[in-house]
Amino acid sequence: MKEEGTYPKSSFIKLFDNKRTYFYEIIKEGTYPLTEQLHYTRNPKHPIPHNYVVKTQYGKAIYTVECSIEYVEKKPLYKICFGVNFSREVHSWETSTDAACKYYQEFNVMKEMEKNLNRYQSNKENKGKISGSLLFGLKLLSVERVRRTMSLDLKIRPFIDLGNSQKRRRILGLSQSILDIVERERDNTFHPDDQTANEEIWKGKILSEMQRLNISFQFWHEKNTNNLSYTSLMGPDKLKVLKEFDLFAVFQSITRAIQIRALWDQFNELYHLIQNKKTTGEFFRYKAKSWLDEFTAPSTGHPNRDNFVRGMYRIQDITLYIHVLCNHVAEFLEIHHKFGLAAFSCSPVEKKNHMQICLYFQNTLKDGGNRNSRKSAILEMLEHENRQLYFASNRVPNFFKKSKKYRLE
Repeated sequence: MKEEGTYPKSSFIKLFDNKRTYFYEIIKEGTYPLTEQLHYTRNPKHPIPHNYVVKTQYGKAIYTVECSIEYVEKKPLYKICFGVNFSREVHSWETSTDAACKYYQEFNVMKEMEKNLNRYQSNKENKGKISGSLLFGLKLLSVERVRRTMSLDLKIRPFIDLGNSQKRRRILGLSQSILDIVERERDNTFHPDDQTANEEIWKGKILSEMQRLNISFQFWHEKNTNNLSYTSLMGPDKLKVLKEFDLFAVFQSITRAIQIRALWDQFNELYHLIQNKKTTGEFFRYKAKSWLDEFTAPSTGHPNRDNFVRGMYRIQDITLYIHVLCNHVAEFLEIHHKFGLAAFSCSPVEKKNHMQICLYFQNTLKDGGNRNSRKSAILEMLEHENRQLYFASNRVPNFFKKSKKYRLE
């Protein structure tokens, strides 16, 4: 058979002879497993790939199927999806042709149900066969050449034989595969307007509540992306939202609204305690610990029963600011009791952080450079700051004006 296409530049390939024509769209070309685990088709022998997905069109009526091959426990599993939105599936552990024959039988049963054919016609059609190698596109030499240039897929090694880093990559790869399947089947499972409608309802409730509070607030989508952005609120507006925002108007779950309102009220109390000069460190530490316990409250009850109460946030969601608030602010209140924390600001720390970032990108080699004289970027930054301190203490200018040249005639 003759093959036409420009793979891998184009994923569409045509395979034909005088009697048959197949059109392929390579979704995933896959990779070849280790030599001792690799399987082959029967005469002529073609290696069978792992993690391979192809969409095939054949016949005068242009039937479309989606074929895939995946090694499971060192053995290839052949799958064929067909029907409306590829909702029907057959599979085989034997050969691609065995999977193709199962598909052909199921396809004829489906045609019989749709067209209400008589029994004689149905039995006559079930005797036909179809080549699995052609249906799966295993004879495509251009795809086979590309696969041979790729590295071996070591992910099919048994999980217990992998190291910790490889196990982590295997788990992440599996998670990504599941996400890809969910994204691919999303349009077939959910109505396309569901997410848009829910998002518009949710945004409308928030905008109505912001309008009630007389706060200027807008949502918008970034240009050429689906990322949703919103107005960044300043201090007074944030406090107003913290105290007066009606969460019951936004959340459908009354229990959830009560949980978040209690969390916001406790944080608002902490904010006022910091500003009060009469607040003791011991009392603030107790209040901050109570708020943190509420912030990390776990779920209770069984997820499939009515007594289930969803938890708040994870331990991983605790930021450095929350750590300082709950573990160090009480100490600061005791040390600087006469001033109060309202006399202090985080602006110098933020400015220092900005200066360090600029120093890293402008005055260091970013941990690079010659191997023999390579220095850590942190060490370079410390040496630079040490020179600045020396120049400042000894009144040495840290820059010199460029010398001028005069020409006498």
